Amino acid sequence: MQQLLYFRSSKSILTRLKQEDTGLPTMTHPSQPAANSDEVEAKFFAMPDIDAETMQDFMESLTEALQAVERDLLLLEREPDNEEVINSLFRALHNVKGSCKMCLLDPLSDYSHSIEELLSVVRAKQLKLTPLLKEALLIALDFLKLRAEFMQKNGRLETEQLFTIAKHFDRMQSMPAGEAEIEAATIIKLIGGAPLDGIPFVQHQHCAIDKPYSAYLKIEAELEDIEFFKTLSLRIDKKSPFWENRTKSILQFCMAANNHLEHPIDPQQLATAAYLHDIGMVFVSSNLINKHSKLTPYEEQEIQLHAQLGYQLLTRMSGWEDAARIIYQHHERPDGNGYPQGLKGDQICRGAKLIAVADTYFSITNIRADRTNKRSMMRAITEINAYVGTQFDEEVVIAFNKMMKESYTRTAP
Repeated sequence: MQQLLYFRSSKSILTRLKQEDTGLPTMTHPSQPAANSDEVEAKFFAMPDIDAETMQDFMESLTEALQAVERDLLLLEREPDNEEVINSLFRALHNVKGSCKMCLLDPLSDYSHSIEELLSVVRAKQLKLTPLLKEALLIALDFLKLRAEFMQKNGRLETEQLFTIAKHFDRMQSMPAGEAEIEAATIIKLIGGAPLDGIPFVQHQHCAIDKPYSAYLKIEAELEDIEFFKTLSLRIDKKSPFWENRTKSILQFCMAANNHLEHPIDPQQLATAAYLHDIGMVFVSSNLINKHSKLTPYEEQEIQLHAQLGYQLLTRMSGWEDAARIIYQHHERPDGNGYPQGLKGDQICRGAKLIAVADTYFSITNIRADRTNKRSMMRAITEINAYVGTQFDEEVVIAFNKMMKESYTRTAP
């Protein structure tokens, strides 16, 4: 493999890996201004000469190992003296670090080593795995995966933030409990940025968007069609044991976020699309929807047909053309890597962009067929903001951030 290369450029770490023409996923609020004169030299790591197949194998191995780490961290919080869980956790962490090292991805290997060393201190009972520390570790591991995905796509990686986070973990090893908690909060803020302002670090992590249902959708009783669509949506939710109340949650999410858009989407069309965006799934086998393992290319195509099927069904009813378009496009992405048409940017209607975020938020914060652990609201906010400009639209994510802060302010004691 070719020699590892480092090249340097002047860039502020406080700009939080701001997305540029390279498509670098940002971990900050999309409208956050760049830092002023507080500049540092940012390092970049050039990916070794790894063939695409090997890199894909690495990503799959990394994903599997990180899922195991997440599972064991959650178990360890409940059973801190369970040696079997502790040993499993360290095996998974060793697999993360070993996979990075084998592919000569030194920045990722060094980063995971710092996390492993901190957990060694926890293992020795010199530091307690508190809810806040657990959250910092999980968000830091999410960030590791995001950096690996970016490097796979772009062939290079900015390392300054990785080094900074690793140093925080290194410092925590010798800190008393109170200072370690502050350091954990600092790590979360460093990764999450402005979208986490006003969001509690641990408590109320799953606070719902629980304003009364009718307050968001007074139009529901006004149109027989919408009442019919609501009935159909209940059939959709029965396709998977993991989808209980899914459509209702996505509807409330969309209606709440819509209030924060500069030019709100027609609420009737949006409500209809929220109810029926996955109506095409009724034609997909429940075994396929609930499959635990990776889908084959043929199975992916079968799943992807649901957007077109939903569109075709709704276009047979007059007056719902905009909702049908939202349904057809809700898996499109701003970077053009979505389906079914591979649309980009403004080619995608705003309602589809909104449902894409709502759908993802529900998926992250609830149990799925391929993941048995719920993730926190904080991790969901951080992940969604990381994909602004690639998977999600900037305007919609800004509205999402405002909605989440309003939701917590309203529900917090």
